[in-house]
Amino acid sequence: MEFIKKTGLYFIGNMSSKIMTALLVPVYAFYVSAYDLGAYDYSQTIMQIAVPILYMAIWEAVLKYVISSDDKNQQNEYIGNSFFLSLLSTIAIIMFIIIFHFITPLPYPVLVCIMMIVYTYCMLLQYCSRSLKENTIYVVSGIISTIINFLFIFLLVVILKKGLWGLYISYIMGQAVGCSILFIKLKFWTRISYIHFEWKTVKILLYFSIPMAVNLASGWLINGAGKIIINMNLGNEVNGLYSYANKFGTLVTMITGVVSMALMEEFYIRMNDEGINYYFSQKCNQIWEMILSVFSFVLPLIGIYYIFIQNTEYYISLKYVPICIMSACVSSFATNVGGVFQIKNIMHYAFLTTLAGGTVTILVAVLSVGKYGVAGVVTAQLMGSTTLMFTRYLVAHKLMKYSMNYDRIIILLFFICVDSFLLFHLKTVLSQLAFFIMNTIGISIFHINNIKAITKIYKKKAKYKKNIEG
Repeated sequence: MEFIKKTGLYFIGNMSSKIMTALLVPVYAFYVSAYDLGAYDYSQTIMQIAVPILYMAIWEAVLKYVISSDDKNQQNEYIGNSFFLSLLSTIAIIMFIIIFHFITPLPYPVLVCIMMIVYTYCMLLQYCSRSLKENTIYVVSGIISTIINFLFIFLLVVILKKGLWGLYISYIMGQAVGCSILFIKLKFWTRISYIHFEWKTVKILLYFSIPMAVNLASGWLINGAGKIIINMNLGNEVNGLYSYANKFGTLVTMITGVVSMALMEEFYIRMNDEGINYYFSQKCNQIWEMILSVFSFVLPLIGIYYIFIQNTEYYISLKYVPICIMSACVSSFATNVGGVFQIKNIMHYAFLTTLAGGTVTILVAVLSVGKYGVAGVVTAQLMGSTTLMFTRYLVAHKLMKYSMNYDRIIILLFFICVDSFLLFHLKTVLSQLAFFIMNTIGISIFHINNIKAITKIYKKKAKYKKNIEG
């Protein structure tokens, strides 16, 4: 029940931000050039790779140790030490940007540096909020942050036509406001006293977070290496088209990611329970089915959307969308299966499996980008994600007896193949709407037992509530 409550709360908060994110996709299509979008996405990719390493992903250790402790002083000790480590790392991030800009010039390097810093501290405060079980504060801050970002994009990008500069300022303002709300509501200043600084605690935090940092950065090699390789070989404009296609994969995994967030917290809480193996297998299979079902559900909607932007420069990116979404889905599922590493405290496996996926991605992308362009890179991304998932599945199967529900997965993959074929061959809104209706009916039939079970639970709750009130 606690898992369902967390999922519901995260879903409410994240859906609001996802709606805003979805609204930005057409804004990009009509108001942001492919060159500006490519440059913006490139700098964000650098951020996603560099920040976990330079800040040693200290927020991951905060979540693990604070959420599992009931001692307020100990919680503050973990949080205080993580904050001071982050302050030291901020110096490193400034030096990194200076050196990186000297080697490969970045547009607006000062804004890129500020973007990385506010992103980091917002991430740290968000993890503190979750670990202290202040989930409402976490959700509200995320909603307000997204709204601020959207409003600034509307002002700076849509109205004032500030392009890349407007994208950077909008992101920074959104993150800064979210960070400020968390800092004030959590009364963070009471948790970062020098009294809490202990070298022994620092070593405990880093022992867990450093492997996670490498893992997170390596994970972004799978998702972000393609953008770097395209940018270096084909330029910002082509990278913008690739980034636009990737937006849809991001939207799908962001919808399913709310469940993953709640699931990881439950893994930490239940990691010593006797039935953890069964719980892990059950939840992973449910999430995999959910991810693929959402993928199948949205494909007709994406087809309708692309009909409306067929006169923009982004229309040609449609051919990359299904592979980009599949790659994102596989990578998202691999992250959930990777929960086994936290449960068993074997983080070196997280690094090794991610390194394997990242290596496959980079090798295939470098070898194919010259001949096949973006198509070669998206294929490399899918191959890397699949390698990541397969290697993690083998570890989970060995340590936790996890077994994938192949029959149901094959049916969903068949749905996706048919959906992808129709996506490219239906050229009118009416045909895509008919496709959407039939597709929705098919997915509903596939999940009929789950729908019946959920309906039964709600009927019982309603009957119980009626009896109490009576």
